[in-house]
Amino acid sequence: MNFPADGEPLKKVLFVITIYQFSRETFPVLEYFKKQGYQVHILIGWTGRSAIEYEELCRRHEFISHYVPRGLGYIDEEDGAPDEKDQQGASLISVKKNDGGRRVYRYLVTEIMPLISFLSYLRRFSQIKNFSRKILSLIQPEIVFGGPYQSCGYIDEGITKECQQRRLSVFCLPFSPYYGEKYAVGARFSWLEAGMLSKDTETDSSLANKLIAKAFPNWARYRNGKGLFRFHPAHMLAAWISGVFVQNPWQWPSEKYHSVFVESEFSKKLLLDSRYDPSKVVVCGKPLLDEVCRRSREKDYLDKLFTYLGVETGGAFLLINIEPSAEHNYSTWNDHWERFRGLMDCLKDIDIPIVLSLHPLCHVKKYLFAEKEYGVKICLEYKIHELYPHCYLSVSYPCSTNLMADVFNKDLIIYDFFGLTRKGAPNREYHKLPKASFAYSPKEVRERLDLHMETVPWKKTLGMVAAEGQSQACEKIFSYAEAFVVPE
Repeated sequence: MNFPADGEPLKKVLFVITIYQFSRETFPVLEYFKKQGYQVHILIGWTGRSAIEYEELCRRHEFISHYVPRGLGYIDEEDGAPDEKDQQGASLISVKKNDGGRRVYRYLVTEIMPLISFLSYLRRFSQIKNFSRKILSLIQPEIVFGGPYQSCGYIDEGITKECQQRRLSVFCLPFSPYYGEKYAVGARFSWLEAGMLSKDTETDSSLANKLIAKAFPNWARYRNGKGLFRFHPAHMLAAWISGVFVQNPWQWPSEKYHSVFVESEFSKKLLLDSRYDPSKVVVCGKPLLDEVCRRSREKDYLDKLFTYLGVETGGAFLLINIEPSAEHNYSTWNDHWERFRGLMDCLKDIDIPIVLSLHPLCHVKKYLFAEKEYGVKICLEYKIHELYPHCYLSVSYPCSTNLMADVFNKDLIIYDFFGLTRKGAPNREYHKLPKASFAYSPKEVRERLDLHMETVPWKKTLGMVAAEGQSQACEKIFSYAEAFVVPE
């Protein structure tokens, strides 16, 4: 056991980090707990290169890392894992191209493979429960943090379930501004329409699905005559039998958390609109912005950032947030590049420096041609939240980062090439931000931009304007959570 200078044992906090993006969002909170004298433990719940790099980062900050056993966590896309179709057995069965073969194929995939998957997940969920007990017994933390996971029976649920049994406070850290059952339902149906979701999650896709939907009506939601499960019903049934399921699988985040930290009143309203317990919702701000707000007042930092961008310190630049439609599997690569080039073409003769911010899913090497061909700067050294305070204007697809435009008092043009903000679109209300202007083609992007530049001068130094209290998120999280630590 580690002891501080006064001889008292260090308090311990456990952060359950199961995906790479969440690891970025939460890192300032980890650092803050370390500065306050806590021994910081990290449970890394995914595999792949990004997980290895994250473990090295944790080691350099003297955090103690633990890995979820391989096979019980999540798999990085770059780790050579089979895709979802392979896991469901679709590409593992060879059939002849005739009607009889198709019927056999359909029966194997829709009826037999889910049964095999169900038995496999029963075993996996049992292992997850055992591991959760062991890791909490090993670390014995006073506080546990997790994320707003969207999974069924995995390590996230295993840890929160075990924390409940131990009467150990477990809190949810902010990751996305979009929360609540209403948003989850709309997103799920949008993914199905976009081809990002397997049709075997539909309630009528197989006899087993129909029976499960009838036995557990709360597991499915319906829209326009179509029923959809939150997760694959075979996995949900296995999680329910294993005791790592939740009462309402559609509520997001899980209602098992003692409290849920959110970054804004906007996020809080989404949860309350979904009938989330208001006593559990705590508005704290965005942890990633704590350091951004502090460093954005330092001249050396600003000089370094603007020199990297190739812009005079304090000068204006256009921030373009690139949509990963092909990487996220809701567009073909050909269509993706056609839209990307259309966006670049409409901006290529504009008289202002252009900086591209790539989504973490974007394959960087595939976009490097744009620097030479279009004269833009692809920003690899700074994340979008670091660029936002200093840009003249942001041009972005419908994305959670768009809410930072209000935080930093920036104008925003949203290019909505998939119609997510058009009338009648699922979850339109979450993307139709009141202060933004919208464009549905590259031509309209340029029209909106030209109109804006005619009315808002840009050839001057632009200061950062941040909302009150944005630089105190980590302190708020720490103070609130530590109040639940019971001294021995």
